[in-house]
Amino acid sequence: VAGLGFRIAAFPFHFYAPDVYQGGPTGVVAQIAFVPKLVGFVALARVFGLAAGSAAVPFDPAGTVVPLTLWVLAAVTMTFGNVLALLQDNLKRLFAYSGIAHTGYMLIGLVVASAAPGSADPGVSGTDTVLFYLVAYGLMTVGG
Repeated sequence: VAGLGFRIAAFPFHFYAPDVYQGGPTGVVAQIAFVPKLVGFVALARVFGLAAGSAAVPFDPAGTVVPLTLWVLAAVTMTFGNVLALLQDNLKRLFAYSGIAHTGYMLIGLVVASAAPGSADPGVSGTDTVLFYLVAYGLMTVGG
């Protein structure tokens, strides 16, 4: 979780993002904002056995502290991302902290998916919502 937390720029592994965003060209920054998050969230879903293509799950995520850990990580990431964004006067640093907050929003989808991985509800799962959010985030970040 720590290694992938750095990949997706979740708190407390987010400190590199504002400096990298501020120092890079806009096109590169847009790609750096999206591609690592996409890869990181897909990897998190596969590691926890929440993705459709996952192999045998070595543990039941609902029976562990995974949902609580992801929930705390999501709450702190959203809070710090939004609060620190309010203090910025550089647009690229603001964009970085916005991306950190969006990481927290996407982590909530994994919390929902890990809290009830074998749910009999045929509706939309938490993993589906994360993938939808990633598509929308990617279109707005890279295309905008």
